[in-house]
Amino acid sequence: MSDGFLFLDQYVTVEAEARPHSQKEGILKRITIILAILLGIELFYYVGIVPFLPLASVRLNSVQGIPRDDLLRYAGINESTSYMSLNAAKVSETLRSIPSIASVSIIKHFPNSVDIVVTERTAVAVSLAKVSGKLVPIYIDRQGVVFKVGGEINSALPLVSGLVFDQVVPGIKLPGYLKNFFASLELLEKNNPALLQTISEFRIQQKTYGGYELVIYPANHMGKVRLGSELNEEVLRYMMLVLDVLASKGIQTDEIDFRTGTISYRTKEASSG
Repeated sequence: MSDGFLFLDQYVTVEAEARPHSQKEGILKRITIILAILLGIELFYYVGIVPFLPLASVRLNSVQGIPRDDLLRYAGINESTSYMSLNAAKVSETLRSIPSIASVSIIKHFPNSVDIVVTERTAVAVSLAKVSGKLVPIYIDRQGVVFKVGGEINSALPLVSGLVFDQVVPGIKLPGYLKNFFASLELLEKNNPALLQTISEFRIQQKTYGGYELVIYPANHMGKVRLGSELNEEVLRYMMLVLDVLASKGIQTDEIDFRTGTISYRTKEASSG
């Protein structure tokens, strides 16, 4: 009998120890389920609701002459615009239609913010055109786009003449064959601005059967210089060297022609080659 009582005592003890353990497991399961439900609700809110709510942040760099609110309004972004409703391609296309804007980069950050980086056009040359009977400055970028008409003339920019316009409005593009010329001006400005400052005027002379030639008016020398369509630092350096040599010999030229392999020049009194 004593053995039987001993067995019963052991059984009761084991059962008593197992009961709290099973209760702990039950509590942990309930906590886990509650946490999973809460996490699911939060995930649903984050993924299924927040992207449809108004944007929390729109980061946009400033654009000269255009207030931020006007820029956003033009792009169609307002207080109700959400991550899901914002069409990045359409916004980019709309902003790029503004003449002074060269490119637009849009990065959407899930779930409710967006970065808009606007790159403005930079003038590489200035020209003059008649608008309402008056000569006004027009500003041209490296791609040959007229993006600004009027205002104060920027004398630090190269002056380009000989351009022909059907109409003068911001956003017009000059003929494609002039694109390399304006790109060359930008490169000269970056690499050797002092050399570019030695030129008073670049004149575009249209050729009869298409294309163009350059007529250059140096700032510190009399007369003009005829070039082909190629413009780079080497050409300008060589041109200035020849001008300095002629000036040192007391030769005042009316015109120098660099279009062929042999340099020819004309003085005010006679021609020489």
